[in-house]
Amino acid sequence: MRLLMTQARVELSDDETPVSVEWDAPAGLPSPARRGAPSRRTPRRPLPPRRVINVLDRWHYAGRWWETRELHRGYYLLELDDGAQLELFREGDDWWVARTTD
Repeated sequence: MRLLMTQARVELSDDETPVSVEWDAPAGLPSPARRGAPSRRTPRRPLPPRRVINVLDRWHYAGRWWETRELHRGYYLLELDDGAQLELFREGDDWWVARTTD
């Protein structure tokens, strides 16, 4: 299982179910710095869209009611066309890939 917590771009069906998901590959670790040279991170790169084969589960989380801004998320556990499982959630208008398993 890999924790990603990165924003996603999601295509929805007419009934608001995800049909494809894409996200950027996480940035690489900083490259070793040469003396006096700043370290550089590998830029994020888009991965090809993944088709959703099956929605394995879906649930809603509502929490932090005691804070100024409550937290409301709709979660999906998806099976993708490459055999991976993906945990995806929507918070407001933003979609996030939480974690994936190969």
